[in-house]
Amino acid sequence: RRALDMARKLADERNIPAAMQSLENAHRLIQEGMRECSVPAAAPEMISRMEDRLAILEERIPPDDGRAQKILEQIRRQIELARSHLSNNRPEAAVASIRAAQQGFQKLARIAKEYDI
Repeated sequence: RRALDMARKLADERNIPAAMQSLENAHRLIQEGMRECSVPAAAPEMISRMEDRLAILEERIPPDDGRAQKILEQIRRQIELARSHLSNNRPEAAVASIRAAQQGFQKLARIAKEYDI
């Protein structure tokens, strides 16, 4: 709210560049707030979908592919951490673990294309 009020004040003073910067700050803060509100609420469903995807990948990727198996283990740990954080009422930490697991999936997709990921 303060960033929006500041943007209005700056615009009234005809300081358009500073008003635009203040609006950008307000927009960024609103987006962060929306992410904080929506992601924790959706976290259980996201975790469940990641577990399903992990199970499929574990079937497709051979156990002798050490590099891919290491990433699968990292993803598994992040999913477990996300569940634990949710259980302990730590939604921000759960979101961080979810994002780490998502990055693991992306990394796995880059290195293991031959497994039809």
